Amino acid sequence: MGLWHGVGASLPGLLSFFVFYFVVINILLAVFNLIPVPPLDGSRVLLYLLPQGGKRLFLMLEPFGFVIVFLLLYAGVLQHLLMPIVSWVETILGRFG
Repeated sequence: MGLWHGVGASLPGLLSFFVFYFVVINILLAVFNLIPVPPLDGSRVLLYLLPQGGKRLFLMLEPFGFVIVFLLLYAGVLQHLLMPIVSWVETILGRFG
């Protein structure tokens, strides 16, 4: 019985932990998806905004999109882009809990 009460007491904290990181991960995925590299949705937005000559050049990069994403991950470029967003989200969500 005492074990059950111990688990029950920690459930609100555990639930808020999971909700917090669920929100952080979803925002990170949304921002990551907006990066203008061809396999990601951000490339479609950029493609729409480019002039015709730029579209042709940009479409030539499309076969190398996954390689570009992996190189950005490996080089740590995406970490520098995403970590400020994580800090911002943590600050905003920290004000609610």
